[in-house]
Amino acid sequence: MTPAVLLALALLGAACGSGSEDGLRVVTLGDSVAYDADPGIRAALEAITTGVGSGVEVETRSFGGIGLLRPGFDDYLAEILDTQPDVVTLMLGGWDSDKAMADPESYRARVDEVTRRIIDTGTFLVWLGLPPTPPEEDAREHLILVNDVISSVAGRHRNVAYIDGSLLGDARGEFTRTNIAVDGTVQQVRKVRNGEDDGHLCPAGAALLGLALCPLFLQLLRVAWQLARVLMENYEPVFARTVRRGDIVVAGANFGCGSSREHAATAFLAAGVRVIVGTIAANTATAARAPSRRLKWESMLPP
Repeated sequence: MTPAVLLALALLGAACGSGSEDGLRVVTLGDSVAYDADPGIRAALEAITTGVGSGVEVETRSFGGIGLLRPGFDDYLAEILDTQPDVVTLMLGGWDSDKAMADPESYRARVDEVTRRIIDTGTFLVWLGLPPTPPEEDAREHLILVNDVISSVAGRHRNVAYIDGSLLGDARGEFTRTNIAVDGTVQQVRKVRNGEDDGHLCPAGAALLGLALCPLFLQLLRVAWQLARVLMENYEPVFARTVRRGDIVVAGANFGCGSSREHAATAFLAAGVRVIVGTIAANTATAARAPSRRLKWESMLPP
């Protein structure tokens, strides 16, 4: 990555970063295009700083040949989820495109299955759309289908975001070898192989993708982790400082009964709590139904 690109990303983080002291632990997953994108994503996100240091820690785990329909993907994902990341970014689909075209609904079901598997652990998922491909690859129809399936599934779930890969294209969202880089200069953003355009990313392209993720991660840092810092302070002032990732809360009857807003469940998730054990009395089932639904939506086991 060029010094100008790295400097621009560092300045971005210094100018607008104001996240949590605890930060976010992010794991990037994907195929060879994601592998190219990983350095730019890591540089951009780890440039988001707080008053005490980095607000985001990124582990890059992408490699070539991976796909939702490829052998070994489920074990690959399980290994990542066992580390309990706060956020997973997922960018793949090129290796799935032929089977996806042959049976779009089966592919949609698979995307939904993987999405649920990730967010059911309490992890926030960021799907990254595939960038435009060179016309010579004749893959435009495949690309549109895969991205449409992924974006539509992402739109049906909470704790899931979708970043459109066309940001790496020209003004019409079509393939382009060069683009305006994060430092404002025109740079090559897509690779050339044997004199022909290639679908993979140059460092300047990776930096653009990382830059596109920054607003989302700033929001996650500012909202969820600020809520976690004041969790339960009206009832137990030291609770937020003593709770640890993976803790189980054992609550009394009708714990959380009241407002259906998502902030309470979000705060517990951000603090690392994945399970709340309690009871709901029969005569208050209606009143408790809203927070119970909210906890389900937020990927936490309800009382």
